[in-house]
Amino acid sequence: MFFSVETFLGISIYAWIWLAVVIFTLVIEFATTEIVSIWFFVGSLISMILAICKVDPAIQIVVFVIISFLALLIARPFVKKWTKRNEIKTNVDSIIGRIAIVTEDIIDGNRGVVKLDSQEWSAISSDDITKGAKVVILSIEGNKLIVKENKATNNNISYE
Repeated sequence: MFFSVETFLGISIYAWIWLAVVIFTLVIEFATTEIVSIWFFVGSLISMILAICKVDPAIQIVVFVIISFLALLIARPFVKKWTKRNEIKTNVDSIIGRIAIVTEDIIDGNRGVVKLDSQEWSAISSDDITKGAKVVILSIEGNKLIVKENKATNNNISYE
């Protein structure tokens, strides 16, 4: 028989459903720039194989959930690390963590000036920092740097 409630072309209807899920998760994966549905692809592929082997549909669903969750849990840290490795910092992002020298005192709440690679930047800090001190750039907020004093390398070199 060509079609029945349980089979289509001699293959379990559940296998066709899982095939649709496999295709759907792949389409979503290719349509997005992030890795979002590959975990469900793995789970649905294994469940489709179970359906072809005529395993109970309830077991197929349980296997889908468990395999998808395990794939997410195991692979996500590696994928996240791999995608971060390929991230290119912009010019501004590349100065975070670098050391600059204070050229105008930074008084709590008021802007001072720091020099980094022969460029002067407005800077603020939650602490008072005097001219000549070395600071670490923590972040960038608009057009000003958020800094803190770098006491480890600070020897109060005077900067003129």
